Amino acid sequence: MVKQMATKAVNAIPKCYMGDHSDCKTLSQVCKGNYKFPYLPRNIRGKLMFTAEDEELLKKLLGKRLGEEAMERTKYGTSTQKAESMNHAYAMTNPKGTLTFSRNAAARDHSAIHLVNNKHGNSIVKKCRAAACPISPGSPAARALDSMDKKQEYYKTRSKTKDYKKRRAQCRAERFRTYYTKKRLYKSGQLDPKSTDFKCTYNEEGHKINMEHNYCRMFSK
Repeated sequence: MVKQMATKAVNAIPKCYMGDHSDCKTLSQVCKGNYKFPYLPRNIRGKLMFTAEDEELLKKLLGKRLGEEAMERTKYGTSTQKAESMNHAYAMTNPKGTLTFSRNAAARDHSAIHLVNNKHGNSIVKKCRAAACPISPGSPAARALDSMDKKQEYYKTRSKTKDYKKRRAQCRAERFRTYYTKKRLYKSGQLDPKSTDFKCTYNEEGHKINMEHNYCRMFSK
């Protein structure tokens, strides 16, 4: 149902931007015939005139997000956590991209992919074997790496359980309640030390300077 509605909206958007709302009431889920160009610069509102090529290009671009293929890929509403996890691995093995390790940045990126696909411990074992310095099975290092993988798998499985997700949601809701109920009670500087037993001196203008911290604010004498 949503896929069909999104596909129909692609055909209505170009006309809508040109000021023709004849298809909006039946095809669009946003305009409904009352669109006032809020997302366009003022100097071009109501002045857009698409050619046939422009209209086809716009539909092609919209299809990348609202087309049948795009809607099919995102129909389960999955998040971008996998992509963010991969980006975190890249940042860990190759911080700041090619700026830090310009000579072997590509190798470090490949190492990050190997780490994500094989887990931390197993990845290290395979890399050492490929480098002709294998880790002996049953050695303290091998046991430590195996324990690392088991812990990683345990926490990965645990984070997918309903009880774990429920507890996270409850804690998140509690943090929001605490923030909204107590944010008005905070006043600037209330956590600053109240003691006045600091060594002070005065500058030429008569302002008192705290000698403990030269960067602190100056107060009038």
